[in-house]
Amino acid sequence: MDHPIIEYFTHHAIHGRDRSRTPSPPDLSPRSSPDIPTPFNTDLFPLMHRVTALHFHSRQEPTISSSTICEAVELWSQLDRLTLSDEDLPSPEYQTLHQLHVSALFIWLHCITHPDDIANQKVQDMLANGLARIADLDCSSPDAASLLVVPLFLHGVASVHSPHRDEINQHFTRLDDTISDPTLQTYQTIVQWTWTRHDSQIHRSWDWTDWEDADLT
Repeated sequence: MDHPIIEYFTHHAIHGRDRSRTPSPPDLSPRSSPDIPTPFNTDLFPLMHRVTALHFHSRQEPTISSSTICEAVELWSQLDRLTLSDEDLPSPEYQTLHQLHVSALFIWLHCITHPDDIANQKVQDMLANGLARIADLDCSSPDAASLLVVPLFLHGVASVHSPHRDEINQHFTRLDDTISDPTLQTYQTIVQWTWTRHDSQIHRSWDWTDWEDADLT
């Protein structure tokens, strides 16, 4: 999957083995990402970069600091203000994809600031709403399907209920029918690994960043 935002997320969030440096912002210029609608580039993905960096910084803290919480609150506020008109997007499914990215970042921020409270009812309600949107989404377009990968992953790591997990597995299978790629299987394997961690009551069960130290083969 050579989609710019997946390359960024895979490099910095999934395979980000160099934890000594803050992730660099993604290159989302029109030249590098012609297949991403402009509102995603200008509004949404810069916020994703900031959440990625916040995740990085939070892992360096023995407990969640006030500065991390303040940054998360600011990001929540900015996400809450994000709106798009349909005329800004090439087709209706991109409105849904935008909403899914927003809810995924909300969930990620909650995980960062409340690392052992992913079963929180508000989080699970947001997750359920996200899965309902995904179920109605047409993923036959490779571009649209590629933009679903990161939200599906982030909804997945916060999933604690079997019916939701079954849906997430089904959606990964559906994506694989459109964009068959080994990276997609890696994402799904990591999600399933976090489920095992949660069920075993492991601290920060959702936090996938040490997955390469686990034997997931």
